[in-house]
Amino acid sequence: MKTSVIAMMFGLWVLTAPVVWAADAPSGRITSYGIYAYSLDDAHSTQAGGNVTYTQVKPVLAVTSDYIPLLKGIYFGYRFKLDDLPPGQVELTWTVKHPPIRKADGSTDTGYSLVRKVNVDRGSIVGDSGYILSDDDELVPGDWTFTYSYNGKVLVGKTFHVVDIGAPR
Repeated sequence: MKTSVIAMMFGLWVLTAPVVWAADAPSGRITSYGIYAYSLDDAHSTQAGGNVTYTQVKPVLAVTSDYIPLLKGIYFGYRFKLDDLPPGQVELTWTVKHPPIRKADGSTDTGYSLVRKVNVDRGSIVGDSGYILSDDDELVPGDWTFTYSYNGKVLVGKTFHVVDIGAPR
């Protein structure tokens, strides 16, 4: 794997519609999912630590599907909404699980987790979670799962089945 992995983890933002925080347990739902079109013209990158760089783009849903063709440059993921979060700063854990990927040093990677601190003042957050298959060593078929958790509870998550369709890469 290259020294930088282009992964898609989009900024979270607070909804502008007023929502009063209640003592309900936080919950989440997926609002769209599948293959997204994107432009790197408006992208900006963030170093997340180690050898991981996240490139943030504005995706547009192209196809709704759980099955993703194994093609270099394809972006897949989902949009979500989290509700009933407490006001103030909360920590959300983004977890990615993927098929074994052999890294340049010979080790194998099957996923990672990152903590994101997000300010909540109206109880709800919307965002995106996904990935761009950008490096040759990432081009392996198998299941990719993205989850967001709060206080150890998974609020939203989805598994995508990346399949080799025999197309040139």
